[in-house]
Amino acid sequence: MYREKEERDGYDGRQGLISIIYDETCRETSSSRCRFQQEVSTSFVCDELRRLWYNTKRYCMVLCNILRRSVYKKMMDHIARSTSHLFVLPCSLSALLSTGPHSRSTSVESITCVPVTTAPTIDGDTSDWSSVESFEAPLTGALTPTEYPYGNATIQCVYDDERVYFLFEVAGPYRFDAADKHKCAAISTMFKMGSEAMLYDMGNCPLAKTSCPTNLTECDDYKVDIGAHWELATTEMGVAYGTSNGSGKDNVAGKDDEYAVSPSCRMDDNDANAANEWEGAWTHTSPNSTDGSYIFEMSRMLSTASTESDAQLEAGKATDFGFAIWDPFESESNGWSDAGHYVTGCSADWISLRLVDESGNVEDDTSTETSSDSPETSSSGIIFDSRMLSLSLVVLGYAL
Repeated sequence: MYREKEERDGYDGRQGLISIIYDETCRETSSSRCRFQQEVSTSFVCDELRRLWYNTKRYCMVLCNILRRSVYKKMMDHIARSTSHLFVLPCSLSALLSTGPHSRSTSVESITCVPVTTAPTIDGDTSDWSSVESFEAPLTGALTPTEYPYGNATIQCVYDDERVYFLFEVAGPYRFDAADKHKCAAISTMFKMGSEAMLYDMGNCPLAKTSCPTNLTECDDYKVDIGAHWELATTEMGVAYGTSNGSGKDNVAGKDDEYAVSPSCRMDDNDANAANEWEGAWTHTSPNSTDGSYIFEMSRMLSTASTESDAQLEAGKATDFGFAIWDPFESESNGWSDAGHYVTGCSADWISLRLVDESGNVEDDTSTETSSDSPETSSSGIIFDSRMLSLSLVVLGYAL
């Protein structure tokens, strides 16, 4: 029956592309809101499914066909309206769906940030960091399972009595155009503030899918602190850029201090105590060649006057954290797009930033938690956990 349908449709179940396009979401909102707009190689997925399910070729063909049937899309429409977190692909599943030959992902679960008596100088020089432990974090497309083409991000962290310091190193060829920010690299950090905030979708408040709610406090449980959202076009390599008062907007260097509850409800810090507490410098290790790495050396206050828009960090405690980069070569002609960034944790899982005390301890550790506290968004290394398999079987039964 399925082979006959394939022949009528002119579709070979072993070749071509499965287009899983979440049409209603894309039409009703912007394309950046479409979590399920992706194309995956049918032959690659089938090979993996055959291996995982004891080479059951028929089951693979059936499942691949289900993905193409309208009943699946309708079912996903219903699921998305009630449980949007199911659309966040775990790292291991992203690796399965990736068409690239080299799968790197599972996400680092925690980063240890150690106390120091002498703080690094914010100048883009990495020599201050030679004795600090580094952590590699895979980077995955925010809206697709595509992995960052140049490798993992390397993250280091220390803190003193007043500030926390980061060194981010991300491989990638140099590109800089002072006239077009999209043709310069850009980065951002994110800290969890609200108890329900997800890394995916900048907090993912259900009341802010298309715009901010009339009463923004209704999304307080989904609030995230977006620190050092840095677009480099107005800056120079090796120059340190400082803090500013009155707003999160950085009119000099473009490293804005922001908060959000969704991509459609993001703004510069703007409460009565708002300021931009971030310092930063950047450089590139090989600006005259086609390889090399970007270096971002950053710092912010541990605690700030604005508890409304800034995550408050404290020695001996952990907080949920994420990092993103925009690739200036995403498009040769246009540079990066807003939705084209790459994120740690497969754009789903928070990393626990552990500010260990002098004894190396941290309380309330979040390193084993994920953005939704559910197996669907964990990076445990299991390609299909029992719930994902159960969902597949439900879809199979529903369609048949």
